[in-house]
Parts: sequence; C-alpha cells; structure tokens
Amino acid sequence: MTLLERDQANIKKGRSELLYELVANGDIDADTAARKMNSSLNEFQASMEAAGFKMPAGKTE
Repeated sequence: MTLLERDQANIKKGRSELLYELVANGDIDADTAARKMNSSLNEFQASMEAAGFKMPAGKTE
C-alpha cells in the first residue's frame, strides 16, 4: 500500500465514522448518509453496526 492509498483509506474511514456518528445522534437521517456513501440503506446500516454504532431508536427503516 502506498502512502497515498493509505491516506485515502483513512479519509474514507473518517468520513464514514463521521456519518455514522451524525446518524446515531439523530443529526441526519440514514437515507441521506447512505446516499453520501453511495450505498443502499441496508448496506449503510450494516456497515454502521459493524463499526460499533447504533441506529437511533425507531429509525431503522
């Protein structure tokens, strides 16, 4: 892995974690975050939970 690839991976991870936190706190909805990550809502929810974040209560669909 080159330094550029490592930096790009870290930026992507940081962006994902920021979106997970915003959704978990109720600041943005999961549909918006999923669109920003170019993924489906189900993919976003799965990756969010895999990263250790929880969906806000009542916001899973």
